[in-house]
Amino acid sequence: MKQKNNLIQQGHVLISLAGWYYFQSNNSDGDDQLNKALDCLKQSESMLNSNPVLLVKCLDNQGLIYRLLGEFRIALNKYQQALQVVVDKETRSALKMHIADMLVALEEPTEALSIYQDLFMEISGTTSTTLSTHKEQQQQDLGMCGVLLHNIASIYVEQGEHELALEKFLEALEMKQIAGGEHNLELAKTLNALGAIYAGFLDDKLRALEYFKQVLLITRIHANTDDDNNNDNMDIMNTLQNISLMEQDLYGERKSK
Repeated sequence: MKQKNNLIQQGHVLISLAGWYYFQSNNSDGDDQLNKALDCLKQSESMLNSNPVLLVKCLDNQGLIYRLLGEFRIALNKYQQALQVVVDKETRSALKMHIADMLVALEEPTEALSIYQDLFMEISGTTSTTLSTHKEQQQQDLGMCGVLLHNIASIYVEQGEHELALEKFLEALEMKQIAGGEHNLELAKTLNALGAIYAGFLDDKLRALEYFKQVLLITRIHANTDDDNNNDNMDIMNTLQNISLMEQDLYGERKSK
């Protein structure tokens, strides 16, 4: 028993050390730091068989690092391993989301879509039966449903199902607004996607312009206030470019009339 406890403690320390390397990965030798973190996690994995909670954390963290390194297939395997161990519902849902994300990255959208849809049904069903006293949990569930609907809609776009994608993006928008308010960054992602659909498939430049302007407002609100020029923010620059393209197209349309 003592030896087992010592192994678990060592594994826990290695997970913590991996976390330190991970947070050091923002510097110039980021990949090197990530690989050091990965080495720690690999060592800890064999020590944690008798502690499911720490083992899931170890496998989940490995999945994250492989994901950052672009090793999506290995990341998928780690998330699937963790799913075989985990018992609590919240962590299972998060792991299923990661698995679907990896399937998208691996260009297997049909499988990913099925997981996103199952998750949405599971979480939305829970939300509808949750007592009003659990308002915070309801908001979290609504936010997750909004993200899932956005992901589902994105796959429909790739499959050419633009009308269905539009419907799901609008549902996602409503849920994200309720969960996070009018100025949350998750909302900006869906507004941007709606702008793209209206600009392209629906050829409604004016509506697209309205959505892109809302995105610009949100991204500016969340931009780093320490920047000398917030327009240097990449998200802001991309949105400004989208707005400029819509304005040019609208000007061209008016001029041709």
